[in-house]
Amino acid sequence: MQNIARLSLGLLALATVPLSAQSTYVPMDSWVYPAFERLIATGFISGAYLGIRPWTHAECLRLIEEAEERLRMDESASALADSEQSGILTALASEFGADSEADARSQKFRAGLDSIYFRSTGISGPALGDGYHFGQTVVNDYGRPYSEGFNSIAGFASHAQLGPLTFFVHGETQHSPALGSAPQQVLAATAAIDGTQPVSTARAEINRFRLLESTVGIAIRGAQLTFGRQSLWLGPGKTARFCSAAIQNP
Repeated sequence: MQNIARLSLGLLALATVPLSAQSTYVPMDSWVYPAFERLIATGFISGAYLGIRPWTHAECLRLIEEAEERLRMDESASALADSEQSGILTALASEFGADSEADARSQKFRAGLDSIYFRSTGISGPALGDGYHFGQTVVNDYGRPYSEGFNSIAGFASHAQLGPLTFFVHGETQHSPALGSAPQQVLAATAAIDGTQPVSTARAEINRFRLLESTVGIAIRGAQLTFGRQSLWLGPGKTARFCSAAIQNP
């Protein structure tokens, strides 16, 4: 009874806190990040945090507005703008057009399909999968399984917003052939270095559906809290990426 009472009081307290509009995150592997990096490299955007990702849709809109403002106000920037940069800015503005402030005010519920994709990878020869001791054939790839032979993934990323609440789902089906174990001599050598017992590195063929990211967010007093499994980039290098349960205040 005490736990129920505490939960009720907590929900009541949350209901009395002023809520604000929320903005969903843009998937880490979206095409928009290289596009923004191109505009940043050419000097049209200077206010981006390159070492922290993902960015929200609202942040992407802010960066687009910054680039457009500079083109309007800075004659030198306008003179430097070529067809490539103008095309990038036009494509970005079209991508985030539905997230404009006017649209956000006029729609209580919004949902969108960020991407649908399929990828196949063929690996010829033994695949390296022990990054701690030797190296990895594929890195920075959401921990997707791979092995010698034909590997494939097919997935989607989608988001929705309902007032101060947001939802984001990124899932996919994964296929990877069976992986053979390293030779016994190799297992024995690495186990001796680590001070452990030899353990086989073999695994069966993988055919599965996996949620790479699944988050729920809420905005309270200008702070944005996100709960769930989320990919984060917290450094200037790609090795700073990781997946975790996250509570954030961007």
